Amino acid sequence: MTRGDTRLGRLAIAGAVAACALVAWCAGALARPGALDGSFGKHGKVAVDFGGSDGFGADVAVAPDGDVILAGETSNVPNPADQGEGYAVAALDATGSLDNSFSGDGRAVVQVGPKAQPEAVAVQPDGKVLVAGAGGSTRQMTVIRLTKDGNLDDSFGTGGIASFNVGIGGSYAFDLTVQKDGKIVVVGKASGPEQGVEHTDLGIARLNPDGTLDDTFSDDGVTTLSFGGVDYARAVAVTPHGKIVIAGQGGSNGSQMIATRLLPDGAIDRHFGSKGRVTVRFRKHGDASSGAFALALQKNGDAVLEGYAGVAGDSVNEIGVARLLANGRLDHSFGGDGRQLVGFPGGAEGHGVAVEKDGRIDVGGFATDDLAVARLQANGSPDHAFGSRGKKTLDFGGTESGGELALSAGGRIVVAGETTKGSNFVGAELKSR
Repeated sequence: MTRGDTRLGRLAIAGAVAACALVAWCAGALARPGALDGSFGKHGKVAVDFGGSDGFGADVAVAPDGDVILAGETSNVPNPADQGEGYAVAALDATGSLDNSFSGDGRAVVQVGPKAQPEAVAVQPDGKVLVAGAGGSTRQMTVIRLTKDGNLDDSFGTGGIASFNVGIGGSYAFDLTVQKDGKIVVVGKASGPEQGVEHTDLGIARLNPDGTLDDTFSDDGVTTLSFGGVDYARAVAVTPHGKIVIAGQGGSNGSQMIATRLLPDGAIDRHFGSKGRVTVRFRKHGDASSGAFALALQKNGDAVLEGYAGVAGDSVNEIGVARLLANGRLDHSFGGDGRQLVGFPGGAEGHGVAVEKDGRIDVGGFATDDLAVARLQANGSPDHAFGSRGKKTLDFGGTESGGELALSAGGRIVVAGETTKGSNFVGAELKSR
């Protein structure tokens, strides 16, 4: 071999080593927490079109069999003459494709009256799907239940639909959860004593597994709770001991992050916060307006509230996160004072939160025109190993909103919302580790 051959050989080896290093670096970058999962949908994203001129994606859950369940509203209903939008549900398999074992094509639409507006979805351990919102001709809290194959469950409510009122006027459900005993807790808003649009109370109901009101809860299955203004219960979770934690927005000016906890019988738990009530103010940021749209419980009983907090004189919102100890007090080991802001260029609003097994906190929402996801360390500081310095935005080609979030059994982060580009519902799956 000549000296020139030797030199060329060394260059070839060096080039091969560099190429391998580049491939390894690229693979590492793609595997970074927060990267889109290419095995799901098209490059980690999916879009589901229900047709019609109007619709939106409202919530996401993961079924026991791994299916991703999207729920929202569509104007494309079976009987347009009946008026009103429809509750729309889509089931996606592990690859992000519509699961044809669910309602024939992976999509189900249920009409519940002219005042229909779905807001939340939950999946029972047996795979049955619950969707809650408003319905009927007078806007009542409404819950539908679908079987695993996407049909209305006749063993629930009346033909698969349960509607009921909370308070003295109309009511509206924003979230629901299933207890270990199969009972269903539904929360939202209820018209207060003044019967005016400027006064609403937290509305809470508990249903038996068959959809009837549970009379062991507040005697008749429903109760209301006031924070003194325009109050909304936006999120709910149940502790292992059956206590019901609720988060939302309200207070005297209707724009503060609030939380409460009820005992299993529906009575307020006066050992939580101040006689059962907590108001979280982001005072160090100018006592700005705030509200909670999502809630997650940690293993130790702490509650993580996520939503929005106004900054710059309330001209811009950022994702606001607060953590409460089991007694309702702010946890000062989180963010220094129990509160943390997550900012994105142009502002952001949070609509989903989940706690990882290692205590890290995933938050979802939307930032300007895109869906947004961020991760915090257990102490509230940004997890810079996730996405780009702890944050990730997702563009679906239109104006996106929502950002509801769930964790899959395989350790992936599922985020969902809506877009103005063609399809009603959008979703994405991100690598968590």
